[in-house]
Amino acid sequence: MATLDDDDVTAEEDPRTARIVRRMRLFVGVSTAIMLIGFVLVMSVIVWRLVKAQPASDAGRLTGVPTAPLQNGQQLTGSLPIAAGTKITGTTSDGQRLFVTTEAQDGRPAIHVLDATTLGYLGRIDANAP
Repeated sequence: MATLDDDDVTAEEDPRTARIVRRMRLFVGVSTAIMLIGFVLVMSVIVWRLVKAQPASDAGRLTGVPTAPLQNGQQLTGSLPIAAGTKITGTTSDGQRLFVTTEAQDGRPAIHVLDATTLGYLGRIDANAP
């Protein structure tokens, strides 16, 4: 009659190994659940911020500028809030924003960013003089 040695017992039959496998399965399941919950939370915050995005406030809007889109033949006029003595050195647009490059009397350049459809003032980028 044959006897079983420790070498003959497979990993599935060993109670210690079975206990370790159970713990590892539990660990993998819990960590996967935590990762999925985190992913869902991050994605929901991103979607929420995209849905709840507010348009730029009217506080920076230029005076005398219409808020509705322009009709054919209608002109858009406004004034740029720059200091006296500042000269405009260039303009460009990306279709949605208008970029006006200015140079102050002391030679410091700046870029003023406006909404191209309403001329709403979005901000200013200051640069150091060369």
